[in-house]
Amino acid sequence: MDKAEKADLIPWPTFSEEQAVNDLIAKSEQFATYYKTQRGKLLRPIVWALDNSMKEDKATLNVSIGRGDEVIQVIRMKGIPPKLEDAGDVAHALETYILEAEGFPSTYYVDERFSELCGVINNTIIATFVDSRLKAYGFDPIYEYKRRLDNAHRELEKFQTSPTQNTLRLKWIFKYVAMVLYREACYGYYDEIEDEFRTWFDERYPDIAQEGQELLTLIRSIGYDTPDKMKKVFKKIIPKYRLNGFLFV
Repeated sequence: MDKAEKADLIPWPTFSEEQAVNDLIAKSEQFATYYKTQRGKLLRPIVWALDNSMKEDKATLNVSIGRGDEVIQVIRMKGIPPKLEDAGDVAHALETYILEAEGFPSTYYVDERFSELCGVINNTIIATFVDSRLKAYGFDPIYEYKRRLDNAHRELEKFQTSPTQNTLRLKWIFKYVAMVLYREACYGYYDEIEDEFRTWFDERYPDIAQEGQELLTLIRSIGYDTPDKMKKVFKKIIPKYRLNGFLFV
């Protein structure tokens, strides 16, 4: 695929990597150390794109266009150069592609109706693991955890009882698990008594919480810190929730 063909597939204005990261390298010691250590692990070039339509609470978004040897790895950014406070988001975007280069899997969909659920499942496992690795470079995941808490409460305001639509129920089973795993990744341990969100969720949506606890047990019994373990988790999840033919690893 030549440059012109790639440009036709990318609907956002693009910038050089230097324009995207040099300001962060100069101003953030954590990002500079992370970038120097990890950037060389990426096997493909990154396309850095400016997307002014992104939501306010997120500075970056990974988008892979195409498949196999022809895939284009894009990092969409809310601002180029990014704000200093967004250094963690930019590192997160890079580390997500590094995991892929190291052989870690993800789920993908063929039916657009399952696109959101696919993203939630990937986010539950992959995003949590990415941010747990970034802690080693001094990035603090507490801000991201609080952002997730705020978003969850905001989304759940409209549900006085458990959602009944199947994909919506599945979404919140996984989001419930994601909140527990992410809290664990943030603090380095997990104490159910200290988890106010889980206590609130358990009381408000007990049936979804019960299913979430079963999923949490499954994920913890396997782990997800190696490519093989993560693949095994995804392979268990898909048939468990009758997603065969809709999601793939």
